[in-house]
Amino acid sequence: MKTKSHDTLRQRIGRFLGLAGGLFVVVVAVVVGQRLSRDALAMLVGLACGAALLAPTVVFAVWMWRRQEERLEEQRRSQSQPSSTPPIIVVTPPALPGYGVQRPDWETTGRQLPVAQQREFTIVGGETDMD
Repeated sequence: MKTKSHDTLRQRIGRFLGLAGGLFVVVVAVVVGQRLSRDALAMLVGLACGAALLAPTVVFAVWMWRRQEERLEEQRRSQSQPSSTPPIIVVTPPALPGYGVQRPDWETTGRQLPVAQQREFTIVGGETDMD
């Protein structure tokens, strides 16, 4: 018995476009290879090899990124469910007077910073006037 293979129109068009595209690439490669200098051709080959090596790296990076996104989504789903451990709340006592950052009380000072006192400096080893 003979079996007929009935390809759909989409499959036949896809095959034709694939063959035409492959033929176009080969023709362009031959024409470019004949017209370019050795240096330009070497650069073009290096560029093609670099792009060929970059493609698997990009695919791997995208795969790892999607995997990480799936893990984060799983964690979000698990955190949305109530956990068996109650949350821990830490209350710190107020600081003792004289410790920590001291700031002026803005309401009592009239919203003005205190004026710095005049300071005196002694320069060691400098000339002094003995008048």
